[in-house]
Amino acid sequence: MKKCPLCGREYETETKCKSCGVLLIDTETNRAVSENTGKKKHIRAEKKKADDKSRSGSGASGKAAPGNSASADGDPIMAALLGGRPAQNGKAEKREKREEKPIQPETEDKMDREIPKDIPEDVPESKKTDSEPGQDWITEGVFGTAGKKESSSKGIEKQKNEQEEKPPKTPLSEKKSITVTINPALIAVGAVVILVIAAVVFIVKGLGAKEEEPAAPVVQEDQYDTTDVPEAEPEPEEGPDLSNVTLNAYDSDYIEVTGHVEDNAGNLRFVFDTPQNIYLYDNYAQKEEVAENVADVSLDPSAPCALDGYVGRQMSVKGDMWKEGTNVVLSAWEVLYAEPEQDDPGIHQYQIVTEDCTWYDALTRCTAQGGYLARISSPEEYQYIVDMLNSGGYTNIHFYLGGRRDDTGTEYYWVNEQNEFMGDCLNSSDSWMSSYWYQNEPSFRDTGSDANGEIAENVMNLFCVSGTWYLNDSSDDLAGHYPDLLSGKVGYIIEYEE
Repeated sequence: MKKCPLCGREYETETKCKSCGVLLIDTETNRAVSENTGKKKHIRAEKKKADDKSRSGSGASGKAAPGNSASADGDPIMAALLGGRPAQNGKAEKREKREEKPIQPETEDKMDREIPKDIPEDVPESKKTDSEPGQDWITEGVFGTAGKKESSSKGIEKQKNEQEEKPPKTPLSEKKSITVTINPALIAVGAVVILVIAAVVFIVKGLGAKEEEPAAPVVQEDQYDTTDVPEAEPEPEEGPDLSNVTLNAYDSDYIEVTGHVEDNAGNLRFVFDTPQNIYLYDNYAQKEEVAENVADVSLDPSAPCALDGYVGRQMSVKGDMWKEGTNVVLSAWEVLYAEPEQDDPGIHQYQIVTEDCTWYDALTRCTAQGGYLARISSPEEYQYIVDMLNSGGYTNIHFYLGGRRDDTGTEYYWVNEQNEFMGDCLNSSDSWMSSYWYQNEPSFRDTGSDANGEIAENVMNLFCVSGTWYLNDSSDDLAGHYPDLLSGKVGYIIEYEE
């Protein structure tokens, strides 16, 4: 293994350090590696001849010079390493002859080429050479430029100690590229500091400029002591005037209104009995206000309770109300009261159907046909229907009509297509129909000989006795309860208004 005496890098096959350009040191022999193998052989041959002469000389004299060994006296290299001390017992003459021997031009050129040309200037003088001046010519001739660095074992040990104490220097080729890492946070802090300093400078300059401006002349006016005058509090914003409000839809959980529903070309509106001053919230203006003299309002189509079936009927409604721009909207939650629906007293078109069915079947089938179970609303209509039945020969048929009572009630009413009561009571003493009921009717139940036990009577029908037609209350399943008497003798009348 070979090692650079300057930077400490190790190589296996190289003879010079790639970074420092100096000859490497063989770690096993602790000697510099020579580039010229032939030169090494030549030096070793001369060394061998000198050793032989030394041995022959010492053999002739019979003893060695005191203080020096034979190998040291005969070896010019060792003499150079030992500091150039004068040789004893004839060795000085040999060294003088060697010193007089001129250096070959080839060797001088080679030495010049081996001297590194890019030794860094910061290399200390102690590392540039460790040899004494008198030893340079020997070490250069034997070891090349590396000999200057390691002319003695003392210099080698000193270099080793310095290399162990100090880390190896970075090669020059590696020093060329330097990576600088900048922290973005430090840049941001620096920028903020610069901006703050600039702002302070501008502020100071501005204050200085203001101080230099001439003071405005003071106008002498009447002086008043304002130290004891309290600051005026801001006046609160005035809200809407609620003194004339008749309907508070803003602060209340719900409202109750009375009136009726009108259908204006498909647009349903709720008309109040009297105009209202309504305190409510305007969704468009995002504030509360008072809408004055409101006669009617729009109906919310998505309200929980639809009012399209109450057109023209007096009613009371519970719900909520608000404003959208110029339009006031009512959302009905519940119908508190609704006037019964009034039947059209006019004479319409009729269809006679004979079928053994129940009253509820007849009600459903009439609606499916686009009409409703017949409702007789005037004496004129009653007579028109009776004449039609007589001319058709239906005097033996019991016809269902569109009237019923509650299971627990005793008052009969006409019903609409949804089976809801409408109009006035049909069996009261002040009704025009009071004289058209059969005697002792309505009886609400049947206990006669034709009945199979007691049968509840809760619907209205029209039947003929001895050529006269009468109103009667009957069972809702005549054919089922009286199969022997009325099977094949049950029917109903469908009424169409168009």
